[in-house]
Amino acid sequence: MRWHCACIDVDETLYNYSQPLYESFISDGLTVGPPEEWNCWDYIYPDYMTKEQATKHFDLVHQRQLEFEPYKEARDFLQWACNNYYVVITSHRKPEREGVLKEWLKRNNLVFDELCVCQDKTEMFNKAIFRLVVDDNPYILKAAAEKGIRAVGLRKPWNVNHVDKKIELYDTLEEIWK
Repeated sequence: MRWHCACIDVDETLYNYSQPLYESFISDGLTVGPPEEWNCWDYIYPDYMTKEQATKHFDLVHQRQLEFEPYKEARDFLQWACNNYYVVITSHRKPEREGVLKEWLKRNNLVFDELCVCQDKTEMFNKAIFRLVVDDNPYILKAAAEKGIRAVGLRKPWNVNHVDKKIELYDTLEEIWK
């Protein structure tokens, strides 16, 4: 029996979310640099758009979730995680997008134990015995590390300069379990 939990993010952890997000911004006439230039978590606002405009585009991409392929190693990564942890897939998105996310996970044979669509993932850290958090958001990773949870993420332009020594960053999901 798996007594310990892993909190695993979706966007930029299981698939490339930033590229379709960038394309959504551009198609709406918003002037913003490409994801390679997003050097901090909240890069896009207030300099390029309001938080409300950004949230609209986040949701537009989440609505289209079924169009996107997971990273090639996402299935194997989640299988490894499920063999070692009770896996809670977490995503910061509108509650009405839970169904499309669940369908995307199912269609792509991405295994997990529980799905949680929430506004603040860090609130979960007090509700279970989390031993692993995998996310791209440096604030989520820092909150996990401060609670003594192994904090791991894929290396992204917005997190490489904003994490401390307690946080592990890798280029691929495979590096996490091998």
